[in-house]
Amino acid sequence: MQELYGAVGYYLENGSHKRKRTEEEKLTEVSVSDKLEEFRSKQQHFMGLSFETISSVGSNAAIIHHAPKPESCAELHADFMYLCDSGG
Repeated sequence: MQELYGAVGYYLENGSHKRKRTEEEKLTEVSVSDKLEEFRSKQQHFMGLSFETISSVGSNAAIIHHAPKPESCAELHADFMYLCDSGG
């Protein structure tokens, strides 16, 4: 499904979007940003990001150049906007 729908397809595979996620599987500002970078790193001409990814949920999206940390980042939620600006 990822081949059809890109990064979104990754999260839709095998119906995983319908079940409760474990702590390791939670979609956070950091984990989603890391997964996007992983997808990009597999592309033919990937040379790295040109700047640190801005990945923010809800009110964090109002913070200019928000840089989430694993120990304090927000979890994605369907009712909140997700902002991702990455140096692809």
